[in-house]
Amino acid sequence: MNIQTERSENVHRLAWLPIVFMTEKEEVFERYGRDEDIEEAYRDVITTSLWVYSLYTYHGLIRRRFGSATEARVREYQRDIFNDEQPGFGDAIIAALELVERALTAGVESAPERSIRFKMPAELAVALALLLGLPDSPDYRARKPKPADYAVHRMPGVDWRLARVLARGQQEIIKTFSPAIGLFDQPPELVLVQ
Repeated sequence: MNIQTERSENVHRLAWLPIVFMTEKEEVFERYGRDEDIEEAYRDVITTSLWVYSLYTYHGLIRRRFGSATEARVREYQRDIFNDEQPGFGDAIIAALELVERALTAGVESAPERSIRFKMPAELAVALALLLGLPDSPDYRARKPKPADYAVHRMPGVDWRLARVLARGQQEIIKTFSPAIGLFDQPPELVLVQ
């Protein structure tokens, strides 16, 4: 087997790892939402949010270990995997990953003139973005959410509850995959230095 073929297979394996893991552990991930006593109407958005934030966390591990080019290839393989399973689903996952990225780069903080300084926890920012941005959410906004939207939910406190669910899922992904990613003997692609 040549080096390029082996590296391509490694990227393919990296793409499948979290999908197989989360499918096998589906009951564990679903329990996180039940533990937070979140209304049944939010079940789909909880499941989708866990998948998306877990994939986002996994992609971060890939990026730190192998670089952003490998991470992009893993995302594309995953898009194809999900689209093969259900047409358009992979594209929806990528769109949701972009919601997460925007939420984490927005850097929501309290206004400078306020006496109490506040920086929104990352998982809360992601929870709000997904609650308002995922079409399967009871709180979905077809337009770009306004600041007033962040406080209005069908279920009061669902944003903080989802944030705790996301944090638990993130911890599970990091605990499971940090050591596993280190087992790959070679990076999935060559980096040429001039």
